Amino acid sequence: MSVFSYFGIQLGTPLNYDAFNGGSIEGIMNGIYENIGNIMGQVLTVMGIVGLIGIVYGALMYSMAGASPDKAGKGKKAITNSIIGTIICGVGTTVLSAIYGIMQAADLNTVITTIVDELAFWVGAVSITMIVYGALLYALGGTNPSNTAKGKQAITMACIGMAIAMLAEAILHFVTNAVGL
Repeated sequence: MSVFSYFGIQLGTPLNYDAFNGGSIEGIMNGIYENIGNIMGQVLTVMGIVGLIGIVYGALMYSMAGASPDKAGKGKKAITNSIIGTIICGVGTTVLSAIYGIMQAADLNTVITTIVDELAFWVGAVSITMIVYGALLYALGGTNPSNTAKGKQAITMACIGMAIAMLAEAILHFVTNAVGL
């Protein structure tokens, strides 16, 4: 049992050697694509975990900085760099998933649905992040009315963005089902 499986983290599927048994070029190529996708998924998952650990490390540095602006700056920089790295890993995983879904697609409907589903996922993730950010600004704004106004605006814009993304996905699925794609 690995450390990752102990914490319930699945690093992906193991390499698939059965795909090579057919002996045909198509079977070999599909096996190569599948195994490369599995390896990339595992690497991106580990990188994402490292990014999350970096965020926690930066938060600890920042919270324990005390009156030292240098230590607080290092903590903020560690948090920023870890967030950027984690976002890159998330986008990489999504792009890899979308490419794999498109390669497996048999028709145009599946390709369009895969792309819109991935985009809707990221719009939803960003919206939820902005709602949390806005809630923190609003709750911690205290006596500063500009922070509470920024918090309300962030929450409002995030909710509007999420509603637009959900509506766009619903319209796409309705149109593709009505047209019969």
